[in-house]
Amino acid sequence: MPYPYTRADALHFVEDVVPAEWAQGWPDRAVRTAADGMNVPRVAWRAFVGNRASAAVARRVGFRYEGIVRNGLLQRGVPRDVWVAGLSADDPHGPTDDWPL
Repeated sequence: MPYPYTRADALHFVEDVVPAEWAQGWPDRAVRTAADGMNVPRVAWRAFVGNRASAAVARRVGFRYEGIVRNGLLQRGVPRDVWVAGLSADDPHGPTDDWPL
């Protein structure tokens, strides 16, 4: 981490580093590794309706779409609907076809 951390450093990270890692499947591996390593029977996923990037990662990793919760989370104090999905410890790895997106 550069010190002092400047706006130029932040822009480099957001514009160069993050897209390169995303292109290599890093988010998928990170989510699956975390889910596998928690040693819990189920992991829940939620995202604001419309967050297709997050939904794409969850679907590819193997989360099963469960529906929409109306006014499920607040964003800046405003209730918003959320997509909900779950990943059980015994679910197979890999993409699922049960997503409506």
